[in-house]
Amino acid sequence: MAFSFSSSSFLKCHPWTQSQNSTNPLSFPPPKPISLPFSARHERVASDFSLLQKLGNVGSFDSMRGVLDDMKKLQVELVEGTFFIFIESYAKFELYDEAIRVLDMMWKVFGMKPGTFSYNLLLNVLVDGNKLKLVENVHSRMLDEGVKADVSTFNILIKALCKTHQIRPAILMMEEMPMYGLVRMRLFTAIMQELY
Repeated sequence: MAFSFSSSSFLKCHPWTQSQNSTNPLSFPPPKPISLPFSARHERVASDFSLLQKLGNVGSFDSMRGVLDDMKKLQVELVEGTFFIFIESYAKFELYDEAIRVLDMMWKVFGMKPGTFSYNLLLNVLVDGNKLKLVENVHSRMLDEGVKADVSTFNILIKALCKTHQIRPAILMMEEMPMYGLVRMRLFTAIMQELY
C-alpha cells in the first residue's frame, strides 16, 4: 500500500506550521506562565537541573540549550548555578571557548549578569585544563565588567601562576590581597602544594 502526501496537506496537520499556513483553523494560544506551589516549582527546577547534568555528561549541548530555552519560555526562574552545568560540561569535553561563551549567553540571552561564582568556576576549569592564556583573558574581562574578585579568585590565579612556575608573582599576588580587603588564608600552603 502506497501513501502519498502533498506538502500542503502534511503542513495543515501540524500546528507548529500555523504561521506558514493561514488556512489552519486550529488556534493555539501561547503557553501561560507556570504558577506552581513552592514544592512543585522546586521539583521542576530540580528535574530540569538533573536533566541538564545528564545531557551535559554525554555532550548533548544542543539538547541542553533546548531545555534552557524551554525553561525560559515557561518562565521557570533560572539561577546562576544552572549555567555552571554548561561551563563544567563544555570543560569536560575540552570546549573551553564554548565554556567562555556561557557568560555571554547568561547576560545577553537570559538577562543574568555573571557574578563572582561564575567567573571563579570558569577560571578554575581553565586552570585545570591548562588554558592559562584564556585564564588571563577571562580575568581581564571579569575586572572590566566590574565583578569583584574574592579569596577564591586569588587562589585560582595563584594556582595558575604556580602551574607556570611563577612563584614570585604568586607570592606578590598573595601579599596584595589585604589591599582588596581579603584575608590570606592557607595560600602559602596552596603555593607549596603546587610546587611539589
